[in-house]
Amino acid sequence: MAVGVRIDIAGATLEQYDEICRLMGLTPRGTGPAGLLFHWAAKHDGGVLATDVWRDRERFDEFARDQIGPRTQQAGVTKPPEMTFYNVHNYLTAPGDLGNPRGPIAVVMDFDGNLEQYDEIIDLMGFAAQGAGPHGGMFHWVADVNGGIRVTDVWQDRVTFDDFSEHQIQPYSAKVGVAAPTSVTIYQVHNYLTAGA
Repeated sequence: MAVGVRIDIAGATLEQYDEICRLMGLTPRGTGPAGLLFHWAAKHDGGVLATDVWRDRERFDEFARDQIGPRTQQAGVTKPPEMTFYNVHNYLTAPGDLGNPRGPIAVVMDFDGNLEQYDEIIDLMGFAAQGAGPHGGMFHWVADVNGGIRVTDVWQDRVTFDDFSEHQIQPYSAKVGVAAPTSVTIYQVHNYLTAGA
């Protein structure tokens, strides 16, 4: 089962994050390690927030042990990253080549809905589970969190997300009885990595 991981690197700078990626041999906005489905990172609360989706927990644990731990120390990060795990209910990938997004954003939305309602919304939008997502969407995943659902998206830019939200998310959510999100957090994406081999 796919696993989502929120990685909070308290006190880290974006320069240290870039160094961690370099030490791992990862090219910015390139392909990630084997088993990774998607990764994004942004500045957050005096540190760096990274969010990953992996094919399974075992592959992530191995990567964290062999790469994340040692490389963060090598880059001068003194505190180990704090990790929160989620069972991924569904994910959607980019519908084609990502091109070169100029201002990618990540959007984290919490809803007072359930996964059955989410499945109905996705069906109404015409998307298949673990299939291609909407034009302009780079990656999307959803998990059950604290009795509601958390949707985490990465979009090529804010305008494309706002348009999709107005014309798709809002009307279809209302149609199945899901109110507006209880929280929405938007991040300027510093880096992202696409699916590994």
